[in-house]
Amino acid sequence: MDSEKKVYAADTYVFWDIVDFKVDEDEDEIDSFHTDLEFSLLREGHNGAMIIIAYGHAERSSLLGLESLHPHIQLKRQSTKFARLNRMLLDMVSCVHINRTENFMLIMKGMAEEDAEVVRVIKELQQRDRHVILVVDDSEELCAYPSEVLSSCTVWLWKDLLHGERPIRRPLNTSEDKDDDDDDDDDDV
Repeated sequence: MDSEKKVYAADTYVFWDIVDFKVDEDEDEIDSFHTDLEFSLLREGHNGAMIIIAYGHAERSSLLGLESLHPHIQLKRQSTKFARLNRMLLDMVSCVHINRTENFMLIMKGMAEEDAEVVRVIKELQQRDRHVILVVDDSEELCAYPSEVLSSCTVWLWKDLLHGERPIRRPLNTSEDKDDDDDDDDDDV
């Protein structure tokens, strides 16, 4: 294991927009994605359970709007991109209030008018000591996030995540982390 790599001993909630970040809806492809994602998270130090909630189009939806894409992937269908993004944000906020510790992986593209809201929620998660993992489509999308958000997130490119490659960016160790580590050493004496 890398010496700089942290261990995140908490469940990881994955919020995945399957419209913008597609995987063939073939059962084998989805199963392979689930397995590869779980392996990638484990390799990066995320050793808790993985809970995936996928968000798709409302067409072909059940009456309740809840379905299963895979035995371990819940599917929520929404009528528009705006509705999908807002549902994801609401679900993330709900998870924070229900669970004491968890990690959040966001596989989604922001919308120009909603980007500020996404950033606000990410900052709120980080203030509550949640580890946020962003998955972006390309470098251009990565540049849309403020540096203060990126400095404390793990970031994966979508194509790299699909191929089992490592993230392109890990959280920077802040001076606060270093001070906390030094304080811990004093307690051991």
